[in-house]
Amino acid sequence: MLVWILLHVSVIVIGVRTFYLSRECHEMVSDIVFLIDSSFSLHKDDFKSQLVFVKAMIDSFPIGNDRIQVGVVSIGASHHENIGLGEYNNNHELKIAVGDIKHLAELSRTHLALRHVHTNMFRPEHGGRPGAKHQIILISDGRSDDENATLLEASEARRKNIEIFSVGVGHSVNTFELRAVASEPKHSHVFKVDNFEALQSIIKTLVTSACHNNHDHEIQETVHECLDKAADVVFVLDGSSSMWVPDFLVLEKFVSNVSQSFDIAPNLTRVGVIAYSDTPIVVVNPNDIRTKADLHHHQKIPHISGNTNTAMALEAAWSKLLEEGKSNRPDAAQILILLTDGHSDDNDEALREAKYLHSKGVEVFVVALGGKTNSENLGHLANSGEYIFHVEKAKELPNIISQLTSRACHVMPSLGSSGMFAHCPQVTTDVVFIYDRNSVNGPHHDFILRTLNEVVSSSGLQSGDDLRFGVIRDAPRESESSSDIELTNQWTAAYFKNELDLDTKRAEIDLLLQKVRIRYFLPLTRVAQKKIVVLFVDSNLANNIGATLEAMRLKRSDVRIVVVTLGKHVDMKQIPKLASLPHSQYIIEIPFIHKHTIQHVTEKLIKILCD
Repeated sequence: MLVWILLHVSVIVIGVRTFYLSRECHEMVSDIVFLIDSSFSLHKDDFKSQLVFVKAMIDSFPIGNDRIQVGVVSIGASHHENIGLGEYNNNHELKIAVGDIKHLAELSRTHLALRHVHTNMFRPEHGGRPGAKHQIILISDGRSDDENATLLEASEARRKNIEIFSVGVGHSVNTFELRAVASEPKHSHVFKVDNFEALQSIIKTLVTSACHNNHDHEIQETVHECLDKAADVVFVLDGSSSMWVPDFLVLEKFVSNVSQSFDIAPNLTRVGVIAYSDTPIVVVNPNDIRTKADLHHHQKIPHISGNTNTAMALEAAWSKLLEEGKSNRPDAAQILILLTDGHSDDNDEALREAKYLHSKGVEVFVVALGGKTNSENLGHLANSGEYIFHVEKAKELPNIISQLTSRACHVMPSLGSSGMFAHCPQVTTDVVFIYDRNSVNGPHHDFILRTLNEVVSSSGLQSGDDLRFGVIRDAPRESESSSDIELTNQWTAAYFKNELDLDTKRAEIDLLLQKVRIRYFLPLTRVAQKKIVVLFVDSNLANNIGATLEAMRLKRSDVRIVVVTLGKHVDMKQIPKLASLPHSQYIIEIPFIHKHTIQHVTEKLIKILCD
């Protein structure tokens, strides 16, 4: 008997090679960072072969904001971020950017590159997506300069649920380090080839391993957008007979993963769960959940079977869970997430209950599963079209976690912007925003203005004599702008390129800090109990030593300095000399501006004001 097996495959052509890849790559949502070897031990031809390999890998992935994002970091004496996550959203532009990467020919301090990736690159403000897989593909031709530090940073990355693939090239590779860095199981995360040209031979296997969904991808850390958010979130699950049991089990895991994204605490985000069919059952009461561990160890959600009484479930969500929260925590957001296959035995009643929830200020999200959903009804159940998510199959649910959590947390008030900081600040406070408008570029200037407007208009801040804002943006100058290039016959193409390059712009931060010190923070001026300078920088400094001295003088006068860096043309070694301690609080790095970046910066600034 002849049996034909038809496989759904994609065809990828790389040079003269053709690879047939499984569908998993097309269904995966992942943020992948390549750590490429740029050490002096690497010949320039081998470095080019490495870039060809990375471009071939990119050709194997569906690149886009809703699928796979790729970043690239060079390993050298320090880390060098060549491409940020989400910076390019199509294969063609991304491959061009990879081809432009230069060989550093430096030391191989792998631990610094790993640390940069796991502490910065996967954060939402840097392009990372909560709910997406986070993966690192590390390529090396030898051993790192500090093996112990490399293993420590790799361990920290894996602890954050980042999947690491190790690719060793040549005969000088430290096999122990290669295996120790990689995730488990080693057989699918460790690769070794004899030379850089042979990298092509592992593309198919590596892509398949990267796209295979066998990595335990639980969201354990609170995603950054959800930090300090006050909300009551109630999941309402359809457990009726029309919901297939295997799909219901996937829904249960989906609820767990989304819940892990929130900042769960009695005074922050509280989570409740209701399962329903003929009647609703309260499975998780928000009052019983104080930590993520409590939620993790709570009883399983039962699949009840029976009719689909959505109206009664919505009514129970309000009367048994949300109404009490509304009374006790008026400043907390009220969010209901309905998970359903779209079928309801009481459509009219369900729509009335949903409308009542809307009138009470409850934000209703709908996650619809399957092909029998009624789009019109779903549109009336949710507050807006942006709150509706539809997947054909349950296994596609992980693909929407990022968008769902992002939108849910976007409507939650934060500690900084809500009434949870009532009458903030409670002491006299002077805040001065500083930037050099003659050096900052256009998009960054727009970002600064919008951020300033968001901060000063925040409902969490109390206007009056206790709070004053100011802006310093023009450095005192004795001559015209130094960015001009005078007429000269001593020119070369390299000279002009250097003068016009973004990296050569110089911000006169020393003069701006001096100006704010003399104008506002001398001993004879008003003595505010809290003095804050918010400094925006998007280029190198004209006078590093002068800026450091002026920052030191301000800090000695009890002025707190917050430094917000914008873009990739900032000397990050200089920034800690300007900012107050702790740097984790007073340095805000924004290499790329994304949709929620302004909200992120605003919330951090308000928290500093109100803390």
